Amino acid sequence: DTLAQHLVESYTGPGAPTTGGGSGEDPLSFLPRTVWLRRDNVETPFELDKVTAAMATAVNKGDAKKGSDDVTFDPPLPIIIKPSGGACGRHITVLRLACLSQLRDVLNEGYAESPSVVVQQYVDRPLCHAGHKFDVRCYLLVLRSEKGLPVLGFYHDGYIRLCSREYEEVLPEEGAATGALGATLDPSIHLTNCHIQWMEDGFDPESDSVGGVLIRRPWAQFASLLETQLGHGSVTSVRAQMKNILTCTLTAPAIQSVLASQPSCGQFGIYGVDFLVDEMGKVWLIEIGRGAAMRLSVGHLRELHTTMIADMVDMVTEAQPYLSKGDPV
Repeated sequence: DTLAQHLVESYTGPGAPTTGGGSGEDPLSFLPRTVWLRRDNVETPFELDKVTAAMATAVNKGDAKKGSDDVTFDPPLPIIIKPSGGACGRHITVLRLACLSQLRDVLNEGYAESPSVVVQQYVDRPLCHAGHKFDVRCYLLVLRSEKGLPVLGFYHDGYIRLCSREYEEVLPEEGAATGALGATLDPSIHLTNCHIQWMEDGFDPESDSVGGVLIRRPWAQFASLLETQLGHGSVTSVRAQMKNILTCTLTAPAIQSVLASQPSCGQFGIYGVDFLVDEMGKVWLIEIGRGAAMRLSVGHLRELHTTMIADMVDMVTEAQPYLSKGDPV
């Protein structure tokens, strides 16, 4: 959530949306609409007014209507709720939001001890792999220079993470029963986080699968899927979008300021970057996390991670003499 907050602070301006959402010339069009709810102590209720303000203007995501005692969303608004940091896939709720009181109930019941949570627009109509939703884990090497130079970033391809159960649309068909409109949805269908998938019955750590479905697959399968479903040149387009998103992120003034405040020239870190590709080929930035897991138990991940770590060390050591002098790398 801190990343998204810094992006918003850096790119908001006259006429610009404040939380992303994918519309028009919005510089944050790659960021799903995101709202941060914070409170000084857990005895104080979360203030939900800005959920209405931000989410109701999401393109094709709902029109907030003020009733006698509640705000309703028509059609219902698919959202994700999660703790604001370090959740690692835990305590995440996927919700088809029909009214604001429903959100209040979920927060009171599931997040009573949380000082802050993130409420984020669910990106519907994702590109699927054999009927399963997936996202893309890539990597970002961040290297700090000195003498007022920008922080440097290097992109690396990664792999895809699948949900173990087949994807279901987040919005019910027209004419569905009212009770189906506001509902908590199955996270194993909509969230690829490994912690969620590992909790499913039938998870086999040796094959890295749930009920025979491999939940982490190599980049080559992703590239093949793009070419098959989106056509020739789609791999180049998607990778270019990913790199442009990371460039926008790293060059955001607020983020540069935070990273530059860290001590020691030559300090570096590897970040896990999670993207989602929708069925139109648009790339969305879902999350950038510190402490990206490196796995040796799965063959293609072992090869990816050992090679990537070796390349990272080579790049850092080769860049060090230039960084210490403030020279271009």
